[in-house]
Amino acid sequence: MFIRDTAYKTLRGVEAEIDALAARSGAEIALLGESTEGRPIRALCFGGGDYRKPELLYYALEHSMEYIGAEAALDAARRLADGECSEFLDKTNVWVLPVFNPDGYARVEKQLSSGLGLAFARKNASGVDLNRNFPVAFYHFPGSVFAGSPLKFSPHYRGAEPCSEQETRVFRDFILGRNFKISLAFHCFGASILYPYFYKKSKCGAHDTLAALAGKISFAQRSPYSVKPGHKLYLTNGSSADWLYDEQGILALVMEIGKLGVKADRPESWINPFFWFNPVDPREELDNIVPASLKLVEETASRFCGD
Repeated sequence: MFIRDTAYKTLRGVEAEIDALAARSGAEIALLGESTEGRPIRALCFGGGDYRKPELLYYALEHSMEYIGAEAALDAARRLADGECSEFLDKTNVWVLPVFNPDGYARVEKQLSSGLGLAFARKNASGVDLNRNFPVAFYHFPGSVFAGSPLKFSPHYRGAEPCSEQETRVFRDFILGRNFKISLAFHCFGASILYPYFYKKSKCGAHDTLAALAGKISFAQRSPYSVKPGHKLYLTNGSSADWLYDEQGILALVMEIGKLGVKADRPESWINPFFWFNPVDPREELDNIVPASLKLVEETASRFCGD
């Protein structure tokens, strides 16, 4: 179930793989809610799901275009289903949410499958950038072209109010009902591992801890990513990571996967924006990021198992 002329799954293919991974590993599938257009938002849980255990969350595809992020989350789930990190799952739960924004995924899939197959989309079905729709600094404007905008035509339109969007509310309620200690969001691109703050040029209280966690991932990579606070990539507001950290006390990391994907030897990358964000062949990038990202499973168990 791959999209025409790509190495990326259809949304139906993603859902089928979630079912297959649960069937072969015994992982729990949780229906977190539905998208604006009524599509299911589902997550896998490895470790039994007892909310009294410290929990780790991997999530992806806040932005419609960023298929490599969904593929990274799925690859983490594959490795967990194959038994990687199993020695830590008696102490912690690991949740994997591959597709935060299924309506956006479906829209890009349709673009890729039609006409010339050129695709570019960022927002949800209501035209809102979901990673600008969270409460922290929602009304703050940090002076960046990437900041959440009150203007509907902006690619970074933040929505009418904090958590105005169905997907954001589903995610919020999911987080509020669990015991997450660490999270990692997969985005693209930038070849970096980021942490709060994103909305201001200040060190957060857990700066040293977050930098150390990000550093462990980077050190384990074959091609290490840079490690820095999010505002050093660019300033933004209303992000999920700042909300997870500032209001929920979660050690929130963001991985910006890869670099601008225009390749001289891959003509399909020259004019198609989809391949500017997503590598034509994702395998090499996945092998660089996913095993290293799974270092967070041990970190969650070792840091919080006494909670």
